[in-house]
Amino acid sequence: MEKKQPKLLVAGLLVAVMAGIWGMAQYRERLATERQLAAQYQERFFEAVGHVENVEVLLTKGLLVAATGSNQSEMAMSIFSDIWRQAFSAQAHITQLPVLQGTLMRTSKFLTQVGDFGFAAGKKIAAGMGLTDKERQDLFEFRKEAALLNQALKEIQAKVAGGQMPWEELQQGTNTLLRRKSKEIADNDMVRLEKQAIEFPTIIYDGPFSDHILQQKPKGLTGEPIGEGEAEHIAVKFMAAAGLGEELVAEVIGEVEGDIPAYQVKVRRPGRNEELARLDISRKGGHVVWMMAMRQVGEQKLDLEEAAKAAKEFLVSQGFAHIVPTYASLADGQAVIPFAPLSDNAIIYPDLIKVSVAVDDGSIIGYEAMGYLMQHHERRLPTPKITADQALAVVEEVLTPIAPPQLALIPLPTLDEVLTYEIKGRMADAFLAVYVNALTGKIEEVLQILHTPEGYLAM
Repeated sequence: MEKKQPKLLVAGLLVAVMAGIWGMAQYRERLATERQLAAQYQERFFEAVGHVENVEVLLTKGLLVAATGSNQSEMAMSIFSDIWRQAFSAQAHITQLPVLQGTLMRTSKFLTQVGDFGFAAGKKIAAGMGLTDKERQDLFEFRKEAALLNQALKEIQAKVAGGQMPWEELQQGTNTLLRRKSKEIADNDMVRLEKQAIEFPTIIYDGPFSDHILQQKPKGLTGEPIGEGEAEHIAVKFMAAAGLGEELVAEVIGEVEGDIPAYQVKVRRPGRNEELARLDISRKGGHVVWMMAMRQVGEQKLDLEEAAKAAKEFLVSQGFAHIVPTYASLADGQAVIPFAPLSDNAIIYPDLIKVSVAVDDGSIIGYEAMGYLMQHHERRLPTPKITADQALAVVEEVLTPIAPPQLALIPLPTLDEVLTYEIKGRMADAFLAVYVNALTGKIEEVLQILHTPEGYLAM
């Protein structure tokens, strides 16, 4: 019996070790599963936040279009069908989260109501009918509630992104925040529609994927083919104007194919290998397609207005005389300012050039002219058939203008272009840019302009 005890002890130890190994494996597997689930939940939550933000923007646009009597337009039908899609996409992501009871259940219910409203409104407009006063009031209430919901979700998003609200704690935190921001959403009498049985009429047009658009060639690419040596010379001259100084060396390191075939060029100091900037120079005409400087930006010393001034001075030095800045933004130490040319007092939005300015010293650290090179050409703009005052009258009942109407050429989804009056103003707490066709008086586009800490964002 005494001889068996060591064997029993060894066997017991082996069993304990095996159990420990098995337990550790199970723990690691469970931990990996939990992390995978947490990642999935976080992705679904962030998707839901994005869709709710889109719902608020679309409701704002729908409110303006409905209030201006443009209910019959294709734009209104597109807006309300998008409300339906975005609301139900948000709901689909929310229902996959582990926080369905309480406030998020009411949130899901609210999104269902908004989606139903958007679908019903789109159906009415497709049938040639407008919205009633009651439906316009419902639209106003939906928009107000969506703004509150969006604000609350953004607070939660910040906590989730910062790791302050683990998913096992999200249920309690979500309910607390949303209750503080959102009132009880009452039932209404809207009946759910049998969506599969109804089809929207199809708008027939040469869409973005038609052959003639896919096969279009760059309109702004002028000049004769250049060689590598000339591309290197252009790169040095461009970067000197951007603020890197005169002592520079450029080297072609490859060729880029695509819509605009180009040489890819690296810029450095003489005798050093450190890359200062990289550019694409078009093989036809030697145009700079894009540029990115490789440096860290120091402490901010310039505001957006000063950065825009530096960017414009740079563009003027490159031959772009008649240009205006549009909506600037500030992030990661750089100001990004899109510019558009002026022609016959109209802003030509398809021909955008984007310039990035370092806010520590005003040097140019980024440049992108793809839109300009693809779209710029000599245009003969039509003579407006309505006046600026007549365009203003289309929206003045619901929009408080903050500037006189401005002629603007904008692209349509078909990539056709239309001359409009750009009217910027406020509707309640929303800042909007409305584009009224200068020939027909029809609203062609509505953008909500969001003022963020980084600048202005058009949606």
